[in-house]
Amino acid sequence: MTLIEILVAAAIFSIVMGAVFQFGTFVSRRLFMMRDATDHLNQMTLFLNAIAADVRDGRQILYSGETEIGIWLADENADSEPDPAEMAGYAWDGVVPGTVFRQAEESRRILLTDVRDFKFRYDRESPVTRHVMLEMTLGKSETAAQTYHYSLNLRASEVAISK
Repeated sequence: MTLIEILVAAAIFSIVMGAVFQFGTFVSRRLFMMRDATDHLNQMTLFLNAIAADVRDGRQILYSGETEIGIWLADENADSEPDPAEMAGYAWDGVVPGTVFRQAEESRRILLTDVRDFKFRYDRESPVTRHVMLEMTLGKSETAAQTYHYSLNLRASEVAISK
């Protein structure tokens, strides 16, 4: 084997190894992106199930802001007044990327992470509000972020938004 043959073989080996390394890097990045997307979908499922149950079955929306909502869940002691044990609130901390949490009584539970934008919108046309819309953007980075829209209809006939 001559020196030229060895150099050609080394060059071909380097090209093949470079291609294998590039492919491995691509697959690794893709796996991390898929893991993050799966984590966000799992978080969103838990969050949407929680807020949907609270809003749909709630007695009254106590406060309604662009990044927060307070819900009177039930009148457990039949006094026709919301007590701290009967309320739950959802809010975004406003940091990018930030968290959305649920506050009920003394507990505060983080439901979403990597939140880049979070807004509630309300149907304020009728005297009894029946519709809450939610728009949120989730992602570890600006390029990986995805925007989601969700709509909730209130079931309770006496539900009214306090302004």
